[in-house]
Amino acid sequence: MKNLISIIFINSNLSRNKPNFYINSTVFLSNSLKSENNNFINKIIGIIFFKIIFRKCKSNISKSFIDLLKNPYKDYKKMRSLQELIMKNDNELNISYKDSLIIYRICFFMGFYNLANIFRKKYQDGVRQNFNKSIYYYLESQYINIENGFKLNQPIKNINRKDFKQMSLINDLFDYKDYYDSYNKSSKIDADSINNDFKKLIHKKNIAVVGPVDSREKNAEEIDSFDIVVRLDYSYPLKGCDKKFKGVKTDITYFNAQEIKKFINYSKDPLPKDLKFVCIKNKSYLQIIRNINPNISSRCITFDQIDGIIGHLNMIPLIILDLLCYEPNLIKIFHANLFLTLDTFDGYRPPELNKASSISQSFLKRAFISHDPILQYNMLSNLFNSQKIKGDEGFSYVMSLGLNEYLNKLEENF
Repeated sequence: MKNLISIIFINSNLSRNKPNFYINSTVFLSNSLKSENNNFINKIIGIIFFKIIFRKCKSNISKSFIDLLKNPYKDYKKMRSLQELIMKNDNELNISYKDSLIIYRICFFMGFYNLANIFRKKYQDGVRQNFNKSIYYYLESQYINIENGFKLNQPIKNINRKDFKQMSLINDLFDYKDYYDSYNKSSKIDADSINNDFKKLIHKKNIAVVGPVDSREKNAEEIDSFDIVVRLDYSYPLKGCDKKFKGVKTDITYFNAQEIKKFINYSKDPLPKDLKFVCIKNKSYLQIIRNINPNISSRCITFDQIDGIIGHLNMIPLIILDLLCYEPNLIKIFHANLFLTLDTFDGYRPPELNKASSISQSFLKRAFISHDPILQYNMLSNLFNSQKIKGDEGFSYVMSLGLNEYLNKLEENF
């Protein structure tokens, strides 16, 4: 019964604010038709559900999709055939944009990323056409416009000031034009939002952002030569550092929500003394951090969340957007390849997730449902191609692939 209720609400506005709710629903639907699933009732629910979604399609798309879900693993031939079938019968893919969102999530969870992108585009087209129906779809359509380089929609009447200001600022960072300021106020980041100490640290400086990938590129000397070095979840001295690959200098750390919560709940130790600034997403933890570390400055990042119904940004693009608000001279990304390899440095994740394995694959496939890799790639690609950011050899290679080839390589991993 719980699974059935989840299906009913899988693409309602409720699911937008309850990510675990729609993640669990997606996992259930993806697994319902597998040949090894012996739950007869679940299989019947899955078959009925997909037949309803594809009921208006004139081709045999429904049958092909159900067959694919029965035996999904390593069956790339079936997946490619279904992808070609859908592309050839695009006009016959007569499903709603809301239903396209469900199929997109399922394809992502199954590891069929190029196929997922077809349904993703259909969903995005539907949202952009219906942007004025609700605040949810308005915000989602704006992120879709930014991601794809389209002109932004004029603000609707019931958008609140916080959402409007965030959208305006992102618009400025990406240099998109014609966003109307209905509040008669500059869309630039205002004085109340600026941390002046952080601005002194970042403004006109050369910034190295070091990711968690267990890279063999010998970048240590170059990384340490930057004015400011940024690392993720730097909770103890020299975490993720070495003199050959990653360097040893650290000035700023950004914590994701889970890591800062874990640090506060389980560690009473101060953060490393070499830190100049700690940046977190959750305002409620800020005073706790300051009490533990009175000699280290701390702040909340400019964008506590950049998301829509389709998913939200990972830490690397979120960090980049936050730094760009303070107009650095240069941002260069090191050791980040958008999950084309799964190995991360020791200590970044729990041991069972640190290296490529079936456990880490399963963990990330589930995370992809709410952290859309296509969104991450397109946002970073826009910034890279406009020369707002640079990257080391590995990151530059990923950016050179283009979206379709990137998704092909992601499929090889998952």
